[in-house]
Amino acid sequence: MSRPDEPSPDWVPLLALVHRLNRALQQDMVREAHRRGHTGLKNSHNAVFAALDPGGSRAADMAAQTGMTRQSMGEIVRELEEL
Repeated sequence: MSRPDEPSPDWVPLLALVHRLNRALQQDMVREAHRRGHTGLKNSHNAVFAALDPGGSRAADMAAQTGMTRQSMGEIVRELEEL
């Protein structure tokens, strides 16, 4: 007999569902960008779009906001500039 506080076998934590949704949305953004001719866009570029302020942002600030290193964010920003 199972205890009432045991999750069912198909139970998935809400955080896992949110993570899956986030990944799906990001992949959808990249697919749509590719469809519109921006074929160089990658999933990693979404980190910039998520942290970029409409008035502009420093790479170091965006890195802190997304939990990335400054070097990683700088590399992504350079890739986007080249595109």
